Amino acid sequence: MKLATYSVDGRTGTGIVVGDRIIDTGVPGTMIDLIRDWDALKPALEARAAAGGGLPLASVRLEAPVQRPGKIWAIGLNYADHIAESNMATPERQIWFTKAQTSVNGPFDDIEIARGNMTTDYEVELVAVVGKGGKHIAAADAAGAIFG
Repeated sequence: MKLATYSVDGRTGTGIVVGDRIIDTGVPGTMIDLIRDWDALKPALEARAAAGGGLPLASVRLEAPVQRPGKIWAIGLNYADHIAESNMATPERQIWFTKAQTSVNGPFDDIEIARGNMTTDYEVELVAVVGKGGKHIAAADAAGAIFG
């Protein structure tokens, strides 16, 4: 099931993307609320998606799926081409850093570039949304903590 946060007519909600349509979940709150209650909500949302309807996807504005995540962790120098272009050695251990919540952007939103910045760069990012909290989760159990 594909989920999205969207805005239409001044209202932001969560929706289920089915083909070229978006069906409102009817769940109050944000994507974080939906993720928190996923186990209880999933059967009704599957039925809602199967029933069809909704709005044309082209008629809504897609927002960042999780607009204000609790934490954003990233790994630096995590692929060979980036290491080579950075003229740095391959790290012996993962380089972790955090990003600000304000760095989250919608899929078609403009990207604000700081005044005085003469160049920009881009990277493709893979995101895992952790749906179940915990610390020191065993590697064998890690996939069960991932929401999407």
